[in-house]
Amino acid sequence: SPPTGNDEDQFVSWFKEWGEQFCIERLQYEQNIRDACINNGKNGKKCINSKSGQGDKIQGACKRKCEEYKKYISEKKQEWDKQKTKYENKYVGKSASDLLKENYPECISANFDFIFNDNIEYKTYYPYGDYSSICSCEQV
Repeated sequence: SPPTGNDEDQFVSWFKEWGEQFCIERLQYEQNIRDACINNGKNGKKCINSKSGQGDKIQGACKRKCEEYKKYISEKKQEWDKQKTKYENKYVGKSASDLLKENYPECISANFDFIFNDNIEYKTYYPYGDYSSICSCEQV
């Protein structure tokens, strides 16, 4: 089982720091995406990329922010895969994502398997990972 408190080794400590930082940055990306892709009209939230006519194309600031997030995730994926494998090989019984969720409230909403899934079919349906629904205006 994973070490706790003072028994924690350098790797786990470093991995947790990485995770906390990632989760905080991810939420900042979400905020940027929401700000760019959703505007608060008087009828509540309204998607900038409306589904009418040509409006369903992601464009402008919204597309930029979604692309930035996509790039960020692809940069972080290799780090995640390496650390997750190392952690789960060393400490059987608790997944890497559970470790981070239990330690950092910022990580609770992060579905790591979904975020870092690079299956081709998945990428077709979710081009912007876990924020695809906001980026494509399906969920506001």
